[in-house]
Amino acid sequence: MPNTRQNLQPKKSTETYTPSTPQNTFVVNTAANTAIPNAEAEEFNMLMNVSPIEHQNKTVKILNSLFDNDPNAKECIVLIQNQSDCNIIVRMEGVGTTKYRLAVPAHKDNSIVVEKGQYLFTSLVCGAQYASQKTIQKPIMVALGSATAK
Repeated sequence: MPNTRQNLQPKKSTETYTPSTPQNTFVVNTAANTAIPNAEAEEFNMLMNVSPIEHQNKTVKILNSLFDNDPNAKECIVLIQNQSDCNIIVRMEGVGTTKYRLAVPAHKDNSIVVEKGQYLFTSLVCGAQYASQKTIQKPIMVALGSATAK
């Protein structure tokens, strides 16, 4: 039987994605019919570049929330599926100072554990503005981007 303690040691993430750069990520300005660099590229890369310890802590928090059957729990999971060709940052703004940011690579998904409550979800998806008010009381999945298969 494998040593469980070894399995819990921080490991380098096997998740692969194409980092955003102002040169490879563009937002289309339809009014001027031009492409402008995406200002979120640097922030996306910073959010994706987490240490192995941060990655492990996030994983533990997600698993604890996933298997917690307590209806009185104050937190739950939000899963974002990015079906677009662009890397995105989903911003979740709640009441007061409760704010979360979640980087989601193109054609991948990412999860976060948030406090239950009302949130305004916003994102820039390949130049298109997304905004939606959501009440988070149980785990939720949000799919953003093109729903058409290639």
